[in-house]
Parts: sequence; C-alpha cells; structure tokens
Amino acid sequence: MTFDGPLSIVGPELTSHFSIGDIFHVSMTYESTAPDQWPADPLRGYYLAVTSLNLSVGGYTASSTNGNFTVYDDDGGVRDAVFSQAFSHSGGTLVGADIDGMPLRDFLLQLDDRTMTAISSDALPTSFDPSLFDNNQLTLHWRTPMGWDDRVVATEFTSRSSFHPVPLPGAVLLASLGMATTGWICRRRRW
Repeated sequence: MTFDGPLSIVGPELTSHFSIGDIFHVSMTYESTAPDQWPADPLRGYYLAVTSLNLSVGGYTASSTNGNFTVYDDDGGVRDAVFSQAFSHSGGTLVGADIDGMPLRDFLLQLDDRTMTAISSDALPTSFDPSLFDNNQLTLHWRTPMGWDDRVVATEFTSRSSFHPVPLPGAVLLASLGMATTGWICRRRRW
C-alpha cells in the first residue's frame, strides 16, 4: 500500500529540515496471515505483520523490515481504527538519519472511521479501501535533547492505494517451487 500527503504539522525543532507542504510518501507491505497477538480481546487485534516499510519526507528517507498493525473494531464506541507503527527502539528496525542530534523514534500510520463502517472485525484485513476512513494521519517522531518527541505530520492524503498485502511466506514458497520446477524441466529436456 502507498500513501502520499503534504505535511500539515512541523515541530519547532524540525523546521530547519522540513516545511509545511513537503510531501510525505509511504510504501508498505504486510503479511495478511500474521496471527493476532491479542486473540482474547474482542475489540482489538494486534499483528506483527509489516514486512517492508519505505518512507520519505522531502529529502529525508527511512525504512524498516518490521512493524505492527493494531485493528480496533469498536462498534459500540467512538470509532473504528487501524494503526501501523514501526520503531527504531525496542527491537524495531526503523532506520533513518538523526536530525540535529535527535534520533528517529518511530513512524505511525493512523486511519480512523467515526462512522464505524470501514471494518467489521478486529481481524487484519486482507484488503480494504483507505478512502472509507474519515481521519488519516502519517507521523514521524524524533527524540529531542529534552526527552520529548518532536514530529512531522501529514493529515490529508493526496493519494493512497488500497491495501494489498504480500502473503508471505506462502508467496515466496510458491514462487520458489515454480522456479525449481521450471529449472528441473529445462534440465530434463537437455538430457
């Protein structure tokens, strides 16, 4: 899935590197068969499913090979929501340059639906349309020398694609099996 949107918030410690209107671009893949880490919770699902994350804001880039999704299906409450996060700490693999000595802390994708119709359960969707969500946000946080977070945020998406997860490792296994079979057939024909 991909998202693009202009920055609408730039924290005070980051104004020398980012400007309102800079384009925030995110490209992400995830494993749709990842198990729910909170199976007993009927309203929330937590999935260690992100397999690839690449993002850029202006000339800044960062990437990760892991991350999570939290899916909230709060039909009796205030909203349904999907969050995805990647961290540079606590076992996360988010990598991006420090800015003026401030280390990159985390990335957050937030999709909210106050009509509570975008999702129908806390299961990780195999596909859905992000345009069904009425409040969207992309955020990058850095840790300031004073210990708090400073951030850049895009709150309007100018483009987005539907979620189409990469069904790993099944897809890799199937592709490998196909290549091995093709190689075996080609080898047999040579003899």
